[in-house]
Amino acid sequence: MRHGNYSAIPITLIAAFFLMAAACCSPREEAERNKEVVEQVAAAIMAYDYDTLDRYMAEDYKRHCQATPDAKVESLEDFKNLMRGYENAFPDAEMKLEFLVAEGDLVAIWGKYLGTHTGPMGDIPATGQKVDSDFGGVHRLVDGKIVETWVTWDNVTMLQQLGLFPTPEEMAAGSSPDTLESDP
Repeated sequence: MRHGNYSAIPITLIAAFFLMAAACCSPREEAERNKEVVEQVAAAIMAYDYDTLDRYMAEDYKRHCQATPDAKVESLEDFKNLMRGYENAFPDAEMKLEFLVAEGDLVAIWGKYLGTHTGPMGDIPATGQKVDSDFGGVHRLVDGKIVETWVTWDNVTMLQQLGLFPTPEEMAAGSSPDTLESDP
């Protein structure tokens, strides 16, 4: 083949390749596959099956969370260690995904986290209190794996449920976190 004289066959093959790629990866199909990945990760976390996360999350995974700014997660191993800490603090935890919305490489979630605080959570000793907290987040996926997550929840409400922060009623009555008692 001479330079500048392109055969129709290679161009046809290239066009067919791109058409097949587009047909198998429509935006709707990509969004549905990404939602399935997020659901598989949630199921693995709730089963304390952290090895399964290798299949669905990138090794250089990053987690951003304003609610826990000191919990730096800059790798999949960091994330597994964070989840082990939550497992120790709330061994009966349930995470229920209420809904997922996907567009392109992003999957937004809204869910509920329930559990009993029976183990230490960082510097906070077990309170024996139950939590029922909504949370929201967005996952970014590349090549079928979660590479980045932004997640948040209402820390004040969770700390109130644990008896570690006064409720508005307690604040009005003059209580402070130092004077609160928690039921064992």
